[in-house]
Amino acid sequence: MVQTYKESSLEQKRSLLCLIYPLGLHWEENGYLNTQISPEYKQIMALNGPTISFGSPKGNRTPVSRMKT
Repeated sequence: MVQTYKESSLEQKRSLLCLIYPLGLHWEENGYLNTQISPEYKQIMALNGPTISFGSPKGNRTPVSRMKT
């Protein structure tokens, strides 16, 4: 899929990203926020075996001990 994305036109990339992230990608200073992956794309990725984690296994990216309160 990576090679297909690299070789796609801008419109094709936009369509693919809209299929994967139906609610869109919201950017804030340090990265993307509120990214919900479509159920269909999750099923496709499940066929590929183990996935790469982009965050903590607990679901948060910033340890609570490091957060300023």
